[in-house]
Amino acid sequence: MTVKGIMAAAAGFERFLGELECPVCLQIPREGPVAVCPVGHLVCKTCRVNVTTCPTCRRRMLEDGTNTVANKMIEKVPHPCKYSQFGCNVTKPLKEVIEHEAKCPERTIKCPYLRCTEVIQIKKYEDHAMSTKCNRPHSVATKLERETSCNLLKNRGQSYLLNN
Repeated sequence: MTVKGIMAAAAGFERFLGELECPVCLQIPREGPVAVCPVGHLVCKTCRVNVTTCPTCRRRMLEDGTNTVANKMIEKVPHPCKYSQFGCNVTKPLKEVIEHEAKCPERTIKCPYLRCTEVIQIKKYEDHAMSTKCNRPHSVATKLERETSCNLLKNRGQSYLLNN
């Protein structure tokens, strides 16, 4: 295959991915059912709850209209890791990217301190806990430690989570 042929194939694949993209959030759906309007325009499950007319053609959305082909295709096409905004560059088919996200070094957690509402990267939790005085008693930290594969640091009666 020539360079020109490869470039044409890549451009065709990008156009194909564009057809799967939700016109509301501009993302390829990560779960079904993928809703459709009477003409066949797609809207992802998350955006569908807020949409009564098709964002593309303005026709009324079908109550139970779905696209079986789109549902199958979202499982096969590459999806970026949901932590890409934190620097993860992994792109894989849906099942594989979901498995990756469970162990992604860039993944995030909600701070376990009840009065803190921040979502932070696990690898930055120690700095967050020390700079904001968000710390946990041992019993809560142990539960979070199991969930996030972090180490526990005890200092002067306080417990802190440390990333690996």
